[in-house]
Amino acid sequence: MSTLAARAQRTIEAEKPLPHPSAQWVSLARDRWVRYPIGDAGVRRLQELLATPPRVRMPCMLIYGVSGAGKSMLLEKFQRDHAQIAERRSSRPMIVATELPPVPLLRSLYAEIIRSMNVDVSPTTRLHELERTAITMLAHASPRML
Repeated sequence: MSTLAARAQRTIEAEKPLPHPSAQWVSLARDRWVRYPIGDAGVRRLQELLATPPRVRMPCMLIYGVSGAGKSMLLEKFQRDHAQIAERRSSRPMIVATELPPVPLLRSLYAEIIRSMNVDVSPTTRLHELERTAITMLAHASPRML
């Protein structure tokens, strides 16, 4: 088979639809929470914060660490655990979660809050417009946790 024919055959094979993955494969491929003491303590603390009754000065928690330490997985696990409760409560989000770049700026914070609520943000939007939009959206959504 010539080089051109072999290349054409590989292209045809590559264009064939992939078989539908089995339920077992999907179950194995999804994200999993691997329990570890510090991670479990972080999840428990987030649950305590979520259960805190509203007050003027709400307690907070900042999760930080080196890349690959599990910060995003901890947040994803917490959100996954509480997603069904939020759906039963109403169509509004119970938790609005954001991740910030290494150098957090007020502009990026507001833009990320807006994006986390599934709204696109134009890079040319002014800071005061981002602030107003984020505050209005949060007031309307009234999440239990930001």
